[in-house]
Amino acid sequence: ARGLPLRTSTPPQAFRPMTATDRQLQRMATLQRRFGFVVDALRVRQWVSWLLERVPLRRRSDATTVRIRCWSDILAYGEIFRGGIYDSVFDGGRCATYCDLGCQSGMALLRLAARSGPPHRSLLIDGNPAAVARARENVREAGLAGVAVVHGAVGCGAATGSTATFVLVPNELECGLAGRHDASRAARAVEVPVIDLESAWRGHVGDLPCDLLKMDVEGAELDVLVAEGRFLARVRRCVLEWHDPPAARDRVVALLEGHGFTDIRTVWEGGPTGVLDCRRPATAAVAPAPPASDAARRVPAAGR
Repeated sequence: ARGLPLRTSTPPQAFRPMTATDRQLQRMATLQRRFGFVVDALRVRQWVSWLLERVPLRRRSDATTVRIRCWSDILAYGEIFRGGIYDSVFDGGRCATYCDLGCQSGMALLRLAARSGPPHRSLLIDGNPAAVARARENVREAGLAGVAVVHGAVGCGAATGSTATFVLVPNELECGLAGRHDASRAARAVEVPVIDLESAWRGHVGDLPCDLLKMDVEGAELDVLVAEGRFLARVRRCVLEWHDPPAARDRVVALLEGHGFTDIRTVWEGGPTGVLDCRRPATAAVAPAPPASDAARRVPAAGR
């Protein structure tokens, strides 16, 4: 949801007044449009990240201290803390279990803990090894217990135990599958271990429902929704960011409905991307996941 102008949802929704989230994200989009070329041409991202790595900024919001240590942190802090892009979901009550796909530095978990209390057990996954290390640091500094941060790729169609090629973009913590990002922006390519999400969840959290799934996987939404049905069967509520192309909103909504989610609403939309919130009906039981093969049960070792 970065650097894109706002537009009306598709299909059209009832008009609503501009919120603080809309204003904050609109300001970020305006700055990107006006100065994005200069930022790229002068390698501002790299210089700012180099400086922040050595002299981090500290910001305090809702009794949470956040360390800004790279360009990606600036963007994430603007969206998650200042813009409150997930607040309407995070304010829905404390959740016992939480999963974050595309966690970057773990700011969404810090915001969730500040808004409704820390989950009892959490699983965070990212394909960028620098993001995984940063998230572990932030979790440790925040004193959050029961959190596993895993380096891996999910829903990419490759066999568990193999690897997928990701590209790391210059602002350090963002990443995506090769072919989904402009190769000219890639600092380097890395091989990321492919993991089965259901097996990772059972291995790190246990055979429990997932009260809240947050997903921001930079265009791989369809892959996850198609390939990770066993895990999605245990998710009670999901908030995800879609990116079109390749993940058109209508296609994402259809897949969510196919997994039994209802009350699907647009939290925010800007250009060809936006945030959806959905949940299972209160009367619907979370289906037990079907058994997996022995190969699918093996999860690569990961730090906590």
